[in-house]
Amino acid sequence: MARACIGITTAHNAEQDYYYCRNTYVGGVRQAGGVPLLLPPLTDREAMLSCAGKIDALLLSGGGDLQPFLFGEEPHWKLEEFDPERDDFEIGMLRLMIDLGKPVLGICRGIQVINVALGGTLYQDLAAQQPQSLQHRQGAARRYPTHSVAVRQSSKLAAIVGMDKLQVNSLHHQSIKEPAPGLQVTAWAEDGVIEGVEAPGQHWLLGVQWHPEAMWEHDQAAASLFSALVHAAGA
Repeated sequence: MARACIGITTAHNAEQDYYYCRNTYVGGVRQAGGVPLLLPPLTDREAMLSCAGKIDALLLSGGGDLQPFLFGEEPHWKLEEFDPERDDFEIGMLRLMIDLGKPVLGICRGIQVINVALGGTLYQDLAAQQPQSLQHRQGAARRYPTHSVAVRQSSKLAAIVGMDKLQVNSLHHQSIKEPAPGLQVTAWAEDGVIEGVEAPGQHWLLGVQWHPEAMWEHDQAAASLFSALVHAAGA
C-alpha cells in the first residue's frame, strides 16, 4: 500500500539564500507513517497545480510574519521580517488543496496563513496590541509546554487529541484577531488568544497556534496531530 506524501512548506534564509525547515516536522510526519516532501515556494501557478496534484496533504510550517497588506493593514512598528514569495505560495497552495478536498494542517504561522487566506485578520504584535495577554514567546526550550489551552468539545481537534485541555508550548508574537468567515474556533489560551481553528464539515482543514512538531516525541496529543493528518491523507 502506498504511503501518504505530505508536503511541508519551507522558510527562506534570505541572507545565505537557502530553504529550510526544522527536522522535527519531518520526524513528526515520518513517525506517523507519512512520506515528508519539502516544498520551496513556487511562483508559477502551473507548477503549484502540479505540486498540489501530487501530494496527499499539506503541512503549513511555522516561520516569520505575514505581510499585513494581505489583511488590509499598514505595517505595525513591531512587525518583523516577512517573505512575500512564501506568503503567496502558501496561500495559493492552501486554496488549491481546499479545491481538491485534500487535508491541510497549519502550525503556528500556518494557522495564521489559513486565517488570512480565508479572509481573517491578525494581531501584528500580540504584546503591543493586546498587552494583557500571557507570555506567548516562551523563554523555555521549544519542547516544554508553558501555558494551557482549552479545546472546544465536539470539534475535530478534541476528537484527535482526546481531551478538552492541553498544555502547549508557545513561540509566536502574531495571532488571529478576527477569524475568517466559515472557520470554527476550536481552542483558546486563558487570555482569550485563539489557539485552534478548523473547517466545519467533512473537509480536513485544521490549524493550531502552538508547535506540536517540537513535542511529539514525548507528548501523545502532539503526536496525534501528525497521525491524524497522515491518516486523513490516506483515507
